[in-house]
Amino acid sequence: MIRSTLLFFFLSMFTSLWAQSETMYTKLDSCMLVYRDAVLSEDIDQLIALTHPNIIKLAGGQEFVHNSFLEDTKMYHEMQLRLDKMQTKGESKIIKSGEELHALVPYVKEFITVDGSNYKEENFYLAASVDMGMTWTFVDMKKYDSESIRVFVPEYNGRLDIFLNLNN
Repeated sequence: MIRSTLLFFFLSMFTSLWAQSETMYTKLDSCMLVYRDAVLSEDIDQLIALTHPNIIKLAGGQEFVHNSFLEDTKMYHEMQLRLDKMQTKGESKIIKSGEELHALVPYVKEFITVDGSNYKEENFYLAASVDMGMTWTFVDMKKYDSESIRVFVPEYNGRLDIFLNLNN
């Protein structure tokens, strides 16, 4: 009787942890879709709302982040690149980093040039959650390496670095 009770307890605990983990990944995917749609539609207000709060706080506020997004958009336009598609390719393992959860989400942005040729940009978003995976914010890692991101996200876990090197 004690064995079956212990077995039931451990199975229940494992099932609960697995379900909780699945919920975190589902929520991450859902937030990533909203972020991706904001990137595609150039919805800067939505992008700011889904940007890691430390980036906003430490980089100079919402106006600075707003201008940074505008500069990126302007750069692509000046290069005569039009963002056509953006895909995310799943995410790394979600790991605990201090008070936050972190994961890296690889992306591929596909651009069309004025002559109709294609250009691809591949990199990662750092996804972070401060509420146990219920909501997520993002940082485009094309602007940071694993050391410089720690200025803005001091809790960044270096165990994620292996995913950053997959592009090289």
